[in-house]
Amino acid sequence: MNIRTDLAMEAREILQKKDPESVSGVSESHETLAKGELTVTRVRIETEEGARKMGKAVGTYVTLEFPAVPERSMELEDEIANQLAKELKALLPEMTAETTALVVGLGNWNMTPDALGPRVVDQMLVTRHMLMAMPDAIDERIRSVSAIAPGVLGLTGLETFEVISSLVERIAPDVLVVIDSLAARKASRIGTTIQISDTGIQPGSGVGNRRREISQKTLGIPVIALGVPMVVYASTIAQDAIEMALSGGKRSLNSLEEKLLENVQQQVLSGTFPQMVVTPKEVDELIEEASKSLSEGLNMAFHDGLSLEEVRSYGV
Repeated sequence: MNIRTDLAMEAREILQKKDPESVSGVSESHETLAKGELTVTRVRIETEEGARKMGKAVGTYVTLEFPAVPERSMELEDEIANQLAKELKALLPEMTAETTALVVGLGNWNMTPDALGPRVVDQMLVTRHMLMAMPDAIDERIRSVSAIAPGVLGLTGLETFEVISSLVERIAPDVLVVIDSLAARKASRIGTTIQISDTGIQPGSGVGNRRREISQKTLGIPVIALGVPMVVYASTIAQDAIEMALSGGKRSLNSLEEKLLENVQQQVLSGTFPQMVVTPKEVDELIEEASKSLSEGLNMAFHDGLSLEEVRSYGV
């Protein structure tokens, strides 16, 4: 059905629905926290066969799921940031006093749904310059962190990979963290899901505009990818609507209905329609909340022992 998603947990759900026996080489575990309001799903793709079926690279994918913004309490916001920091620490190399990190916010700051990366960079506690200029005056828990939002090819004339590889060569960070907006299969996951992976990223893949891969394989250092779904393909929404019309939303389609759905899809979802992406009208608020959670989690993960309250006190 040409269903597109950047989320590993959704790719696994789609595979299991199609053929429960076909998800070999992929393991999955779940954990429920914050009185059931926060779910952590860990998908591990262990084999090349599993990677091929999933359409994802071999590695670990951690997904945090939580309610939409109007339904979230301040306590849950704190729990999301703290859990994100915990999951990041599990994937990041050990952060010592000598460790250096580079954070790259991918995306176009002029387009709100694509501005997640630049917004996170704006709120990062960047310290490399301070540690170089006055190391003895800085809290010993602070690590060397630098950050950049390189923009997109259409704005700068530079491929994102060109910018990042040049920086990696020049400043030699120990770890790279890349942040980008993602595409989800389900509209309900927009702004309510965070994915972390140790497999790197292909900028623009969520909207069918693939650029060169940013990963340990291409850069020679560990690359952690962090993202939040901000768009969903219009074709998947239409697909769901057609399926619900056929089944009433109460049962699985039979083979005849599946064939009818496929024929309707080929006729209705042809041309440019499958390339259209949809984002909610409240995307400004979603980006603001997501960038806040991501930056707080990253700041706690990088700087040894800094609490959420201390991170917020820096006013970044």
